[in-house]
Amino acid sequence: METTLPPVADPADLREALVSRLIEGGHLRTHEVIAAFRVTERHRFLPGVDLKAAYVEDAVPIKHDETGEMISCISAPSIVATQLEQLGAESGHKVLEAGAATGYNAALVGQLVEPGGHVWTLDVDQDLVDRAQKNLAQAGASNVTVVLGDGAAGLPEHAPFDRIHFTVGAGDVPVQILEQLAPGGRLVLPMRIRGTGTCSGRPSPG
Repeated sequence: METTLPPVADPADLREALVSRLIEGGHLRTHEVIAAFRVTERHRFLPGVDLKAAYVEDAVPIKHDETGEMISCISAPSIVATQLEQLGAESGHKVLEAGAATGYNAALVGQLVEPGGHVWTLDVDQDLVDRAQKNLAQAGASNVTVVLGDGAAGLPEHAPFDRIHFTVGAGDVPVQILEQLAPGGRLVLPMRIRGTGTCSGRPSPG
């Protein structure tokens, strides 16, 4: 799919072009998620990355292992939009996110749960936690807390959560996570199918 960008690399124009593409593609549907995308500056969470590259339809690697293999990235905008529409976060909700990465997704969710809501985002890598904290602070996301920890274990001390969102794929639904989901809550988890493809869904607690 060919990406058309404004001739002038103005962040506001790039962001509006991104929103328009996501609406046209059916990835953005609700007013609340569209508004969050319009006010959250994706490029602020990708310092050092070319401005236009921050707004194209592609994932952006943010960390590699010693062999050069990517181990963390900021997902393509369409994936982020689709999962946030599935999540259905609302004002006042408590949300747990597994996979802080740059903090961009958590910032979007933070917009959705205002006023009165809060987001806790977890990551197992201290350097990613530090980066996400810095990015979120600069973005003024005061209702997001970044925590060093295993997303599969969750944060039982802050449970129950109205919404739980995994931004990383999993082969199964961690039982500990389901136990931290509030009655009537929603879990969005990208499931790895036979170790290859990924499908994002909303399994209901049993």
